[in-house]
Amino acid sequence: MRLARPMILACWLLVTAPLLAGQPAEDFEGRIAALEDRRESLDRRLVSIDVSTGERETLLDDVLYSFDSFDDQHLTRSPSGKRLALNATVGERSSPNQPLGLYVVDVSSREAKRVWRENHVQCFAFSPDERQITFTSTWELWVHDLDAGESRLLVTDEADRRGWGRGLAWSSDGRHIYATRSGQGGGHVVVDARDGSLEPLPAPSAHRIAAWLPGDVIYFMRKLDGEYYGPQSLIRWKPGGSPKILAEDLSRDLGVAVDVQGSKIAYTQRATGQIVVKHIGGSASKLGKGLWPSFSPGGDALVFESARRISIHDLESGESKDLGEGIRPVWIR
Repeated sequence: MRLARPMILACWLLVTAPLLAGQPAEDFEGRIAALEDRRESLDRRLVSIDVSTGERETLLDDVLYSFDSFDDQHLTRSPSGKRLALNATVGERSSPNQPLGLYVVDVSSREAKRVWRENHVQCFAFSPDERQITFTSTWELWVHDLDAGESRLLVTDEADRRGWGRGLAWSSDGRHIYATRSGQGGGHVVVDARDGSLEPLPAPSAHRIAAWLPGDVIYFMRKLDGEYYGPQSLIRWKPGGSPKILAEDLSRDLGVAVDVQGSKIAYTQRATGQIVVKHIGGSASKLGKGLWPSFSPGGDALVFESARRISIHDLESGESKDLGEGIRPVWIR
């Protein structure tokens, strides 16, 4: 099978699309989505924040959200930012022991739909046309049609119980899904989104996919010492070529961002807890302690969580702005 030229759609690690390219970053234009951490209760609020004025709008209330499960994916945006997906329990404040479900939220209408709650969901990604979302649940890989409201099983690994790793991405034509499989005999596969047939992809050993950019350029995270909680490296690889290490000493599962041009990466440094922005093949700078970085659509600004507050940095001027309390920020437009 010839690999399709894929667009940016990452499971767990956030990559944005160029919706605001050309706008000055120092103006801090656009909107982000984040969760408000209500310390007095377990419930949170999903909000949309104007990065220029700081004005907040409620997208979803009564969100019971898991902050302790770093293995699972968190707040994720669709390619255009019109939809958000999150692993949570919504509107069940008296039932904190209910299993988390996969919810999709329309940013404009603020309508939330529960996509799945049959089993635990680890990872998910929107299709390029935003009409479908794929996700892994225990041994299975599913696709859900957001218009029809129907879920379809693509692949199951229950027989050999290998399970699915931390990585999902769609090809740009929406015909194929890239995934990783865990356990003995695990690896990387390309799955046909129509019939579930799969083809192994001889990729370097990796723990998690960070991005799959146009031109078949793939970004992986890899354990350096083989330990589950050990330091990570970020690797860029093009099928048929040699893998290239871009950075080392990444904190495990605290977020990695790759801008849409593939020219910059951002991550939390394991040794210092600092957010590092690195121009590939060039200089690197530290922006302060933080986690969960997300590039602006133009790639010239970065938002991240710092001490349960939201911080925005202009990568050209060096200016920064505090947007108040919030966690797991995602730049939506």
